[in-house]
Amino acid sequence: MASKWSNPKKEVFKLSPESAEASVRELMEFYRIDIDDLDGAQKASLELALNRLQKAYQRGELANKRGEKGFQIVQKLIAPPGEVKDLVYDELKGELKLSMDGFNPNDGVARQHALLGAMSGLGATAIGALKAVDLATAESLAHVFFMA
Repeated sequence: MASKWSNPKKEVFKLSPESAEASVRELMEFYRIDIDDLDGAQKASLELALNRLQKAYQRGELANKRGEKGFQIVQKLIAPPGEVKDLVYDELKGELKLSMDGFNPNDGVARQHALLGAMSGLGATAIGALKAVDLATAESLAHVFFMA
């Protein structure tokens, strides 16, 4: 039974659920993340993020890209805060993870923004400027990157 808060509008997607799931699985397999290796709370949290990412792929807001710079994720912004219309997150590397050094391990949002800012080359301030509709997708990606 659907919640009374479910969206009554029928959303039109650019990708099928199966194609979007394949994109999420490609991301998970690339970073060798096995959700069954996680404990209950971590697993539930990651599943929520993966479900959100699947919807973002279905809407055409995310795309995986392989090329000279390795495995990248392209996020098409719904409500760009400036001239940048797409964020391109480079393949996660140790040097990018260093962007989170100095932040309290319990300050998840600051750490997410630092990592996403480093991966996109735009800095944490640019991630902080994203509107909620785009920030939710970015932060779901960060959740996956934290597991890598």
